[in-house]
Amino acid sequence: MAAGQAYDLFWALTLREVMNVLDGVVEREKRHATQQRAVMYATAKLAAIAHHDPKSLPDADRFIGGQDAPKRFASDDEISTFFMVRAAKSKERKEPR
Repeated sequence: MAAGQAYDLFWALTLREVMNVLDGVVEREKRHATQQRAVMYATAKLAAIAHHDPKSLPDADRFIGGQDAPKRFASDDEISTFFMVRAAKSKERKEPR
C-alpha cells in the first residue's frame, strides 16, 4: 500500500492513527522532494563550475564522501537558543487571538 502499511493493518487503525500515518507519508514525500531539488541544484552548480572554472571543481571522492561539505558556523547551544527564541516569538504572536 502507498502509505507504507499492510492493507489489513491499515484499515484496523482508528481515524487518528490513519491521519498520523498519512501525515507521515506527506512529510516523507516533502523530504524526498527537497532532497531531489538539492541534488538537482548541486548538479547544476557542479556543471557550471566544470564549464567555467574546471580547475576549481572539487575532487569527486572528497565531494561524495562529504569532506568538501560546508562546515557549521554555529554551536549546538547557539542553534538550540535560536529555535527556543523563535518558538517563544511564535507563541507571543498567537496569544492575542
